[in-house]
Amino acid sequence: MTLDRRTFLGSVGGALALAGCTRRPVEHALPTAPTANDAAPGEPLYYATSAQRGADVMGLIVETTDGRPIKIEGNAKHPLSKGGVDAWTQAQTFALYDSQRARLPTERSGKAFALEIVRQRLDRLAARARARGGAGLALLLEYSLSPSYRDLLGQIRRTLPKAELFLADSCAPRNSALARQGLGLTGLTPHLRIATADVLLALDCDFLGSEGEAVSAARAFYSRRRGNPTRRSANRLYVVEPVPTLTGDAADNRLALPRSEVGAFLAQLIGQLFRWGVNPPAELQDWARRLAQQTPWRERRGRWVETVARRLRERRRRSLVLIGERQPVWVHELGWLLNQLLGNLGSTIHLYADQDWPVWQGPAAFVEAARRKQFSDLLLLGTNPLYTDGAEFAQALASIPFSMHLSAARQATSERCSWHVPRAHFLESWGDLRSSDGTIALQQPTLAPLFAALSDLEVLARLLGMPDPQPYNVVRQYFQRSLGKPGMPSEVFWRFAVHEGFVRRPAAAHQSRLPSFGGLKATTSGQIDSPRSGLELVFQLDWAVADGRYASNGWLQEAPDPITQLCWSSAALLSPTTAARYGVVDGQLIELSVGGAKVQLPALRIAGVAEGCVGLQRGYGQQHGLADGVGQDVGPLQGANWWRGGARLVPTASLVLLPRVDRLQDVARGGHASVVHRDTAEPARWHALTLSPMAAADPLPLPQASSHSEQWGMSIDTAACSGCGACVIACQAENNIAIVGPAHVVRYGTMHWLHIERRALSERSPHAGQSGYLRRPVACQHCEHAPCESACPVSATQHSPDGLNQMVYSACVGAGGCARDCPYGVRRFNHLDHAQRVRGRSDALALNPRVSVRSDGVMEKCSYCVQRIVHARAQAKQQGRQLIPDGWAEPACARTCPTQAIVFGNVADRASRVRRQKRSAGAYRLLAAANTSPRTSYLLAFRNPDPRLS
Repeated sequence: MTLDRRTFLGSVGGALALAGCTRRPVEHALPTAPTANDAAPGEPLYYATSAQRGADVMGLIVETTDGRPIKIEGNAKHPLSKGGVDAWTQAQTFALYDSQRARLPTERSGKAFALEIVRQRLDRLAARARARGGAGLALLLEYSLSPSYRDLLGQIRRTLPKAELFLADSCAPRNSALARQGLGLTGLTPHLRIATADVLLALDCDFLGSEGEAVSAARAFYSRRRGNPTRRSANRLYVVEPVPTLTGDAADNRLALPRSEVGAFLAQLIGQLFRWGVNPPAELQDWARRLAQQTPWRERRGRWVETVARRLRERRRRSLVLIGERQPVWVHELGWLLNQLLGNLGSTIHLYADQDWPVWQGPAAFVEAARRKQFSDLLLLGTNPLYTDGAEFAQALASIPFSMHLSAARQATSERCSWHVPRAHFLESWGDLRSSDGTIALQQPTLAPLFAALSDLEVLARLLGMPDPQPYNVVRQYFQRSLGKPGMPSEVFWRFAVHEGFVRRPAAAHQSRLPSFGGLKATTSGQIDSPRSGLELVFQLDWAVADGRYASNGWLQEAPDPITQLCWSSAALLSPTTAARYGVVDGQLIELSVGGAKVQLPALRIAGVAEGCVGLQRGYGQQHGLADGVGQDVGPLQGANWWRGGARLVPTASLVLLPRVDRLQDVARGGHASVVHRDTAEPARWHALTLSPMAAADPLPLPQASSHSEQWGMSIDTAACSGCGACVIACQAENNIAIVGPAHVVRYGTMHWLHIERRALSERSPHAGQSGYLRRPVACQHCEHAPCESACPVSATQHSPDGLNQMVYSACVGAGGCARDCPYGVRRFNHLDHAQRVRGRSDALALNPRVSVRSDGVMEKCSYCVQRIVHARAQAKQQGRQLIPDGWAEPACARTCPTQAIVFGNVADRASRVRRQKRSAGAYRLLAAANTSPRTSYLLAFRNPDPRLS
């Protein structure tokens, strides 16, 4: 039979169509908008979901356009996060579309294969493991707050009792959990009521920045400081730490102390209370008597012990002691003892019933088990222990016949495993998360997986041989089994929970169990000794990349570190005194050696580092993706703890240029100019306390109402700004701000429209018992008398009727006159066509379609997110409103701020929040003497230092 071309193509096409008729089961996500099916093309839809970062859970609202997630916001209904989002979560849209993500599963040789083959191999592996009771199977896991995930691990414990489970996660709250187990609090999670605490003591604990539930903690802490509080209503924060943190910057009094001496400081504090007659628990009578007889530190440290102990005792049941995760278990146990002595349990600390994390064995236990036993199969879910835990893990991994690594992109561990399988992003898969107060937030996907990826839930479900191991079914089944609501049909309750994004905690979850300190004497035996001698290396997770898991995220890599202002780099942090002792200057390469390991990296002098300490950030020095060649890996220097004594420092003759964003771009001179020396009009206000005479300032002149538009303005409360940088990343995600890379940062600076200034309150020893540093976000001030507008030769920068200083990018010729005449240094010149780097790549999907993508040769600056104002105006017109109601139009920075430090609105509206803040006594403007009349104003910063220590 002879077929012509038309008949052949028709037959083949029909066969292919029939072959493709088999469809995967449909999983419906539920948008928060009630008219989802009628949404017009280009109109955004919003979905409720959640995310975890460390021990923090945030309720989220994800904005999607035409099925594409483009922006993450906070869910204001979530009981704990209340609309706040951190910088890491804001950057997850970049991670979702990252061109470095793995597309297909691959073998060690790099050969790719189908995802279905992975599923078949997992099913065979699970059948073999069940036949042997789990013998020969090992799992290395990341810490997860998902109750469904923990339920699956519990089932694996029961059905595969011989399987070995290990935790390989530097961000896990391991020491605090082990301390609770030692005190008989297993199965309970502490929930801190920070807003009710009058006095707080943070011992090596960055609870406002990178530890615990930092988003909700920052909101609660700064709620006592917003809006020019009085000293009677404000709280007071004491911080003892070795290296500056966001919490240390917010401290009213801060003591720089080596990490190895923090436990001794805490013991002396407890001993001081015993000397004053505070009764210890009955099982600690002898131990308390010996501790009370020890001689306290003299001079400044002794004064700190006595003063802090006095303030804590004065605020019994209204105080709070927080211990950082980098402190050992026995210090955490002492922290629980001090909180009980102060009556804080049941007052500022509540305990809630929770599924306990079933495994705390670390990578070292895995290495030892691999030496004793012959594992036949190893599954690694999201971890990268070959980087975080060194060469010993590589030797153990080589002894296992089959290993599978589940991660978003190929990493060091992936190269040594038999198979690498792409890991699904949390915006691509179903899941759930539990907060410390018992609230369970649901994760729903906002799009189908972009690549052939698996989720952790599916892998664990397949190990258990579940008939339908899809994540949706796993979460739904756990939800129906554990969270069913009496009197409401399960389907209705499920859809309501998915729509809202969370389920509130049950009222019976609160527990009144008290810790048992019977084993405390043995735990602390030999630990409370005199301060150690020698140079001490202090390790901590990096602000941007954590333990390296975010190293391929360009938004986070380029965001300036809140303390060092470094980006795309790591450095050894030294105090000026320690640096002078060794003759070290900024950027000089130094060699650090301890225990036979040596690492070279540049030095950076930072006020506030404890004397005789060197601060080192983990997470850099990887060899994959954007992280390739960025910074140095200091892991070889780290031992079992987060500090190591007896180190040796040797300066070299080499200098390097550090990409440090402490100076702003100045196009006029082609170099750098600092805002610090320009800002001379308001130094007294910036350094003043709220109760100083400068607080009684003259009211700011406000624009009058216009007949045809609103009058927009912004107010920033510097007393509530933690410097977390979430606003910077939110601005970058919303406005398509380009990543420029380290070389461009060194030469010109970043392209960020918003930067956060960091100023010392006291020029003399700012961290020696003084009120550390203050923060001030600075962007385009949208001046009424803007010198940039008159300087532009082509009128590319104009003034709108509603008060915005606008940029017409198509008219800009890059003359630079606007930047030269701007007294605030907030304009950025696009030297290169950075947008061309993402053309044709998946990274381009992260671009906001409502914001133009700028080409090279134009000026860029903050626009008050004018696209959001336009969208809010259209919504108001649809409802027949002449003006936009207060709160409808919020820039990305104001919308994401965890502490509500940024307020935006119609200044001409007498009932608006922004007008009330601008009318408050502590309001001021930057460079008022320049007579630019900016639309952005600030509120005075607040500090509440202890007069006995200041």
